[in-house]
Amino acid sequence: MHKKAMPQEPIEIVGTVVLTILMALSVMSGIGGGGIIVPLLMAFYNLETKEAIAISGFTILVGSITRYIVTLKERHPDKDATAIEYGLSNVMLPTVLVGSITGVIFA
Repeated sequence: MHKKAMPQEPIEIVGTVVLTILMALSVMSGIGGGGIIVPLLMAFYNLETKEAIAISGFTILVGSITRYIVTLKERHPDKDATAIEYGLSNVMLPTVLVGSITGVIFA
């Protein structure tokens, strides 16, 4: 069992600041940041691996949705098209889903 959310310990406050900065940088660079978030959640908040992975997945989802909303209206600088390359998602999404399902089956 993890401790209650409040009051926060000093290490948790430092973890919140560090994770906020790293998540902002990860989202701006276009990566999820899961490889960084999981060990830091385990170190700063004393979470188990499964809990840290679940929280990491949620933070990546929220960051991705936020980035999508922010860039939805942006246009491509060189051609009359959106800045979001939807063709890439058509190629990537099936492989990500197959990998996720395979990982769940074998884990």
